[in-house]
Amino acid sequence: MAMTEEFRTKLENAFLKDFPVADREQAMGFVESTGLDPFRGQVKFLSRNAKNQRTNQWETRIVIVTGLDGHRARAAATGRYMADDQLPVVEYDDNGIPTRATVRVRVWDERTSQWSYIPASVRWSEYAERRTENKKVNGYNRKIPVGDGSKPEHYQSNWGKMPEVMLCKCAEVSALRRAFPDDLGGIYIEEEMGGVADSPVHENPFEAPSKYTCKRCKVEVTPAQASKTIREFDAHLCGKCEGEAKIKRDKDKPEEVKKATEPEPDPEPKKPEPPQEVVEPEDVPKDVKPVEPPKEQQELPKDPNVALDAQGTEAEARTISYIRGIVAEWKIKPRRAAFKNALSQQGIDLDSDELTADQIKQAHDMLDTWIGCHARKGGDQ
Repeated sequence: MAMTEEFRTKLENAFLKDFPVADREQAMGFVESTGLDPFRGQVKFLSRNAKNQRTNQWETRIVIVTGLDGHRARAAATGRYMADDQLPVVEYDDNGIPTRATVRVRVWDERTSQWSYIPASVRWSEYAERRTENKKVNGYNRKIPVGDGSKPEHYQSNWGKMPEVMLCKCAEVSALRRAFPDDLGGIYIEEEMGGVADSPVHENPFEAPSKYTCKRCKVEVTPAQASKTIREFDAHLCGKCEGEAKIKRDKDKPEEVKKATEPEPDPEPKKPEPPQEVVEPEDVPKDVKPVEPPKEQQELPKDPNVALDAQGTEAEARTISYIRGIVAEWKIKPRRAAFKNALSQQGIDLDSDELTADQIKQAHDMLDTWIGCHARKGGDQ
């Protein structure tokens, strides 16, 4: 909704005068974008004290929450919302504490031109706020939950007084967000948030502080001079105190731990073995040549790119088979026809079985030339 200057002044004086300027602009932008009216209780601006971990100081920050009525009003403004005529379904445990609540809302579906139901189910353990009490644990004050959660008095305020109403609120808001994601996405009620608003404030979690204070000698040091110990000293220490802490930890180590953590000495390098002398037989005359096997027993090379005159008819048959196989694998038929036409101009018929050795060699050379030229063009063979 469009906000006039008069409305902004009333809103600031009524709800936002105690907040910083940035929080005021955030709240006014939220009201203007959502159209919720804070004067009708549809949106609330809560003040929470949070500790800024970067400056280590407490600050008052704004937390914007809405009510169930605000969600219903936003849904009704679309003209497609109707409340369900059935009561919520609530499940209980043996102690009378609700464990789950299921609520559905009716939405007009323009695609089917009929009402459809959008359900949502929430668990008690995910939303109910437990009461806590301060106790000292290992010398530090900690918030410990009261009881085991089996009785209503173990929960805060309305969660203990009217648990069914609180859980059904969360279920209905969840169903409304599912039904109207464009209008209610990212808008939550106070009952859903729990203790999120009490979390520490991080203005810039990636920005490191400019100085540290040594927890032992209380001297301010820069981040380059500070180091964080990793054992019993969980604090920032300067370089000198860190060295003293390391010496103390090393002295307190048991002897078995020291031996286990010490690096093992490097093994001595092995001496290279002397090279063995090759003894040639003396009874073999030097002028005796090795006996070559018969020609038919010599193994022919598999590569057809060897000289054809040294291989005989079997090598010729292998070469012509190799040429025919390469040409048959070409995917483009005009290329196969062009290659055979070029062979025909040289008097070579690739499909003939009566080719001479010279013709086979000439065909093999032409094939290499064609493949090389085509590879430089980057085409498909």
